[in-house]
Amino acid sequence: MDEYSDYLYNIYLTTVLSCDSRDRNCLSKLIGKMQQCTAKYLTIIDQDLTLKEFQFLVGHGNVIDLNIIDVKIVDENGKQLYLEDIVAMMPSIERISGDNIPTNEETLTKLLNVPFKSKFNKILLKSIIVRHFNPEKVIEFLKKNVSSDCKVSINFLQNVNTEQEIDQFAHTVYFGIWGFWKGNERPSFRLLA
Repeated sequence: MDEYSDYLYNIYLTTVLSCDSRDRNCLSKLIGKMQQCTAKYLTIIDQDLTLKEFQFLVGHGNVIDLNIIDVKIVDENGKQLYLEDIVAMMPSIERISGDNIPTNEETLTKLLNVPFKSKFNKILLKSIIVRHFNPEKVIEFLKKNVSSDCKVSINFLQNVNTEQEIDQFAHTVYFGIWGFWKGNERPSFRLLA
């Protein structure tokens, strides 16, 4: 990007944004040259962003698909945003994929209060701490916010979570899905290794 940065200015980005760079500030530099962003499909990998920069990218409210891997988003006090803070800015979201998105004990409670405009049809979360995901609240979230053909995949941190915690979580969520959705139309759920 650096060799072309002098030629870029007043960018109006629509539809798709994809950024994967060894320079963790590459996207921040590009945002400084943007006039507006209305991208509905975002892929951001290995970037550091401020809350203001992230709001610039998603503030239009029409993001449908978000894929973020090893992205650090911090507020004006340097505090890192959690999954619920990030997703709450995108009421139209239908697909989310992420790796190393911070979560906490309040994540699901807060996500249950987000007024999404449509149902999720894909949720892929990696490097999650199982204690942050109460299985009963996961079931409640799924009942409220996913389509019957949604694909839900979760990968838990192995060095933080015990096998027993992960097994109990999976068992509870599987039975919750099978108990709520009837017939052949039900979300798929799997734990990733």
